[in-house]
Amino acid sequence: MWIGVAGMVLILAGWVSSFNEVPPPKLSFLYAIGSALLVYHSLTVGDLVFTLLNSAATILSTVNLARVWLRKDRDTAINK
Repeated sequence: MWIGVAGMVLILAGWVSSFNEVPPPKLSFLYAIGSALLVYHSLTVGDLVFTLLNSAATILSTVNLARVWLRKDRDTAINK
């Protein structure tokens, strides 16, 4: 289990370090759906580390989608 936790911490550190860049919405959408499905799968097999990691991935992807939409709304308002 410790190897899984170490892997999760490294992946989360990578996400945090790249959070300043907003990925394309298509990627975030697919990532959110895929990771949500993986959360369901990991719950059915009882894998806590995988559940936590993919829950974080789902949340991060959803936040990135919101960032894209909010930026688009802000840019639209500025250009009016």
